Amino acid sequence: MSLFKTVLIVLCFGFIASSWGEEDKSLLFYCGFDGTVEATKAAGDGHAQYTAAPEFQPGVHGEAVLIGKGKDGKEYGYTYASEKNLDWSKGTISFWMKVLDWQGDNNYFNIFFQTGAGKNLFMIYKYCAMEQLYFVRGEVATWLFAGKKIGDWRPGEWHHIVCVWNDVESRVFIDGRMFDSKKLNFPVENLLPRAPFTVGIGKPNLLKDKLMGKSLIDEFRIYDRELSLKEIQQLYLDYAAASGKKSSSLLTVGMTTPKLDGTINQYEYSFAGTGLTGTDGVFIHRKNQYFISYDEKNLYAAFSSGFNPGEKDSEHIKVFLTPENDKNFVLDLNTDGICDVKENGKPINSTGIEVRNKLSGEEWVMEMAVPFKTLGYDNVPESQSWRINIGREFTRPSEIASMGQVVGKLDDQSNFCKIVFRAAAPKICISGLFNNAERKTAVNVSAIPYIPDTEIEALFISDSTNMYGMRNAKHKLFTQGKGSTFDYSGKKMDEFALYSISIDEKTQGKSIPLFYNTFIEERPIPMRTLFFYTLLDRKALSVFGKKNEDGEIQVRFLKDDKTEIFRARQKIPDNCRLFNTLFDLDFSKITPETYTVKIDYVSPSGKETETYSQAYRVPPVNDPLIQPYVDPEAEKVPVPWSPLNISDSSVGTWGRLYDFSNGILFSSLQSQNKELLTAPASICLDGTELKPVNPVETRKISGNDVVAEYEKKADLGKLRTESRLKVHFDGYCEVSMKIIPPASGLTVQKLSLDIPFRNEMIKLVNDGITPGNAKSKSGAVGDKWFQTLTPLPALWLGDYKVGFNFTAENLENWHYRNPDRNVEIIRQGGRAILRFNLIDYQLKLNEPITYKFGFTVTPAKPLNHKILRSRLHIDWQMWSVIWNYFASPDYDNFNKQQLANDCSHGWEVFLYMAHNFASPFMPEWGYYEQQWRQIRPPRTYGVWTGAHDGYCEGCLNCEGYRNFRLNLWKEFFTKAKKPLHEKAINYYFDAPWETSCRNKFHGCSQWQDSLGRKYDHLLVNRFRETALNVYRMIKRTGPDAKVSYHAEWPRLAPVHNFTDVTAAGEGPEHEVANRGSYFDLFTPESFCAFLSPYICGNKTSFMPQLIRGLWISRPEKMANFDINDPKNRLAVLHYMGYAVVHDVDIWGNEKEITELNKILWASQDKIGWDEKIKFHPYWEQDAVKVDSPSSSRIMASAYTRNGNLMLAILNDTAKDERVKITLDLKKLEVAGGLAGADSWNPECKYTLSSEWEDNVPARGFRLIVFSRNEPSAGK
Repeated sequence: MSLFKTVLIVLCFGFIASSWGEEDKSLLFYCGFDGTVEATKAAGDGHAQYTAAPEFQPGVHGEAVLIGKGKDGKEYGYTYASEKNLDWSKGTISFWMKVLDWQGDNNYFNIFFQTGAGKNLFMIYKYCAMEQLYFVRGEVATWLFAGKKIGDWRPGEWHHIVCVWNDVESRVFIDGRMFDSKKLNFPVENLLPRAPFTVGIGKPNLLKDKLMGKSLIDEFRIYDRELSLKEIQQLYLDYAAASGKKSSSLLTVGMTTPKLDGTINQYEYSFAGTGLTGTDGVFIHRKNQYFISYDEKNLYAAFSSGFNPGEKDSEHIKVFLTPENDKNFVLDLNTDGICDVKENGKPINSTGIEVRNKLSGEEWVMEMAVPFKTLGYDNVPESQSWRINIGREFTRPSEIASMGQVVGKLDDQSNFCKIVFRAAAPKICISGLFNNAERKTAVNVSAIPYIPDTEIEALFISDSTNMYGMRNAKHKLFTQGKGSTFDYSGKKMDEFALYSISIDEKTQGKSIPLFYNTFIEERPIPMRTLFFYTLLDRKALSVFGKKNEDGEIQVRFLKDDKTEIFRARQKIPDNCRLFNTLFDLDFSKITPETYTVKIDYVSPSGKETETYSQAYRVPPVNDPLIQPYVDPEAEKVPVPWSPLNISDSSVGTWGRLYDFSNGILFSSLQSQNKELLTAPASICLDGTELKPVNPVETRKISGNDVVAEYEKKADLGKLRTESRLKVHFDGYCEVSMKIIPPASGLTVQKLSLDIPFRNEMIKLVNDGITPGNAKSKSGAVGDKWFQTLTPLPALWLGDYKVGFNFTAENLENWHYRNPDRNVEIIRQGGRAILRFNLIDYQLKLNEPITYKFGFTVTPAKPLNHKILRSRLHIDWQMWSVIWNYFASPDYDNFNKQQLANDCSHGWEVFLYMAHNFASPFMPEWGYYEQQWRQIRPPRTYGVWTGAHDGYCEGCLNCEGYRNFRLNLWKEFFTKAKKPLHEKAINYYFDAPWETSCRNKFHGCSQWQDSLGRKYDHLLVNRFRETALNVYRMIKRTGPDAKVSYHAEWPRLAPVHNFTDVTAAGEGPEHEVANRGSYFDLFTPESFCAFLSPYICGNKTSFMPQLIRGLWISRPEKMANFDINDPKNRLAVLHYMGYAVVHDVDIWGNEKEITELNKILWASQDKIGWDEKIKFHPYWEQDAVKVDSPSSSRIMASAYTRNGNLMLAILNDTAKDERVKITLDLKKLEVAGGLAGADSWNPECKYTLSSEWEDNVPARGFRLIVFSRNEPSAGK
């Protein structure tokens, strides 16, 4: 090593020590990257390994090292031993990072730090599918994410990133402020072997095809403890000035001269703002407003604030100014109106600065005029950008409140507000933001333009940092010559949220930023209790909370008469944000009843403050709430089905016939009078079909109106089969098929179950995998098709009217080495063979082996056209949340005002329900939590809790929880025969599907496949049992009561049969947001297989994820989303077109797209939208036929009624097309000559004839209404 490098490292190490006053022994690893990637300090091995030679550039302190991947394909990363250098249980990682050639809102995957231990990952990275920086640790699917949205990060910017962790939480700090804290839901276990760690790109290369973009890393540190906020702020401040960090706030000030008289009128100053924060970045709820203006001579600043006479001697107002002339000024004013001025830290004469000071009651008004000459300017600094900060400083008690988002101290220049001088700038007044007393927004913004024809718009964004937590509100402060105040008040504030407010001026085709600021807002309390529950095995009460100040937590149990039966307290853990405490609780000494549990914060002085109160039920022995539920009509067939038609070897149910007379299982399956099969199902051994060597035995075991059961035995020569088939009234057939080898055993190479379908019957397939997922193969079948059945063993295949739905709870006893071919569709000999590969490698069978699965021939019931034609958001509201406890109905206690509001539109309302969701705040949950809880990553207890509308998840495989929910519903639906409101007769269940979980306390477990991989069981039968019971209850409340399910992509007929409406769409939101559309995410065949109501027999609704996806993944883009932007409008109309040509309703009615929905509804109304509508689908190519161009991606469907026609045409190709369509007017029952117009472009008019021809743009959707009420015109 050269002498220079030796000296450099010594100097760096000396700096480490001096920053903290002495060497910090908790610093395990430090690398300054000053010309070397060898560690400056390391508790373990500090030697670096790398593939691409290190490259260095100027950093925040000395040099920085290049990481990431460039366009040349080189990958930069530096790997170090983790032994002694990293503590997985607790610690802090700190580093500076500079963005080089990527930005926060692109699709790149940028890794800054990564390592692993056992199956656990430990990474800091920017995710490719979101504008999000993440700190993740834990096993795949159980891992914990904490992070921050970084969509506004741009090349050239330095940012300080700190990640803190312990066994309870993970925290993320950016540029000295904490932006996220997340509770660890699953313990980090199985930490061996431990991999080295890499700064930059290491191995394994996750999402390798998305890796792109270079960064610089400097001052990289790992500590074996959690650093305090003060220490993290100091690490930021050490290099903040050198980082050249851009200001995080902006204000534009215009030219106007105020009168300095102690009274400030609206618009007297060019800019009036409010909102101060502490040095931790958190909003301070003190009354304040600041004012800024200028004229040819002076800069004017004023401050109006609440004033406590008792703090008179302790309070100062400080104004910091950093002009473009490299000078710094501090103007320090006390309550006596005395102003001290410093220039570059040295006192200067304040002569010429005029101050007007006014103290009256509880208000302090300070106004001042500062000559530009005092600041070193002879002329007005027009168009210049300075930095400014205005702050209040108190000494008793110590507190700092700042206009700029400063870190640690008022004079943190890196976070001063950028001020732009523009004489013609509009006048802006921000007079309110938050009402802390009521915990509601109080935003009040107005503006007056300098130029009359300008437009001024304000945007307010809130982000709770939870999923779905972003909201925005836009308002035009001035447009078309008129002003309008932005009053965004009365909205409930979260306990913790990030807020931003921006104001832009739009003039002469340009958008000019006028103001921008961000705030971290948190309810100012020393401690917040989030939730608690019982650990019965440990006889303890577990309390989870959030700490803001040091102190103790206290728990009290009170009876109804206020008698206290239990009290205990513990110290809140040091240096934490989230914490978990356990209190010993002997239930043998607690009488069964419902108590009130109080949780208090105890200050260091001993003052007790109640922070939380919740009812807590201690149950009796043989608790009636969890006794088994038996439906009183379990032996009756519910509507719309009829009793089974049973014979000795066949079963008939609505629209279908299952014949078991021949073959190992069934010989014939019919739906809608169509035969699906060409031959009986069979077993294929080593590529050869095994035929019965003796007549197959078929015996009916039992049968009634509701269910019939058969037994089948077949001798196939080389092996035998014994099967049980249990057919239910809705057509669901449970199968248990036993393969019996000879006594001497049988060596098998391949074993499959083959079902030979008629070739023309198998056109579509739905594998249940979310569209956009690379593994999804839903859509057209083609000549051959194959797929895995893990982790979700469900499959539907068929044509556009009938089909076959396979379901299984698991693939136990399937023996495979190639899971990608668990199931195949093979076309041969005029047949489409559905093949389930039960064994795909050599295996000796010595014992019988049993396979369990089920099937349903579809559709399972008649399609109700009255329901089909009822529309979301105009005839129905699908989501009415009125319960005091999440998803837990209570007939006598609910939010009556919310229900009245939801029913005020005149729509029918669907009350929100769920099978597994519950509330952690309901009295029953706290005691049973350990037994009921669904432990199923990544979603589990506590994900969104912390507010009383938060939820937890119970497991339907837990008998106690299942019975509790059924008994709860029984009580509610018995009373609901008299509905809560005449419009509230329907019920929406947020219930895609149910799987087993990993909670050993109620016996749940996973199954393991032949490759040793573990999966959750798909609870088909358990979920079906629950769904059927609830369906019966609901149908007894009234003949028009309807059931809706959030069903998602898999076809699970055994459960979905008990719905009237299914909705699907969630899952691809990140992909949709990244694309900005659904282009090429669907094919006509996949959309039909997923969502066609004619396949499943009930109304379907598509839940588009474009708007929601942008909010979750691309908030920077969503904040400025404009439906009038041609790209956005095309994207929305494209997915609307997909829904309309398939006769699928659309769930989404976000405010951004309401305009287009209204046009669609108006178009439907023009033809008379009701159950008499006839739908003519594109796939029939009959009444409506696309003649050219020849492409399956160009679809045309029609709706007709009473001589009116609505023609829907979608060009789902990437190029403009001249589309020619033949219309059979006789079959459509419409007359030629009707006038029509395109609903989206009304200037495009047509006259109806047997041919329609026009240009349709790429991805374009044309909706043309020909009505007998329209005047004749057009082309």
